Amino acid sequence: MNADGSSTRWQAPELYEAKGNEMPRDTRESDVYALGCVSYQVLTGQEPFVGITRDSTIMSKVLQGERPSRPDALNFSEGHWRLIEGIWGLLEQCWDAVPVKRPTIGTIVKQLEELLPPCIREEPSPLDYLSGAQFRSMVIGYGREEIEQSIGLFESLLK
Repeated sequence: MNADGSSTRWQAPELYEAKGNEMPRDTRESDVYALGCVSYQVLTGQEPFVGITRDSTIMSKVLQGERPSRPDALNFSEGHWRLIEGIWGLLEQCWDAVPVKRPTIGTIVKQLEELLPPCIREEPSPLDYLSGAQFRSMVIGYGREEIEQSIGLFESLLK
């Protein structure tokens, strides 16, 4: 996590570009981009742009249109791979370079409901009722360890 609370690996490209003296602000669209990156990490077990250590390199790649790499099917069970295959198109939509072309949270939920088995989607989660701002305020100040624990909890909910 950077000094300003941002995390380069999960940050939307429009947040890298300051306009004049103003710092870019998080938007619903940038939250959708970040959700795509977190989902990628949950599905693959790897941070976006794994193996790249410099934030400036990640920023450059993202601004040039690169996105996290599609995982190799050999690293996953057949069931897990089918889930990744189904969700991959949705992740790509979340990572669209044009913010207004990214799906809304409502669209994402609807597509996930169509992809996930009924047993997973029957019980509402407390997270269903959080806005992007509420979610961000919950995780600001969390260190890497707390975030990894949260991701582990999220993964266990998907099983």
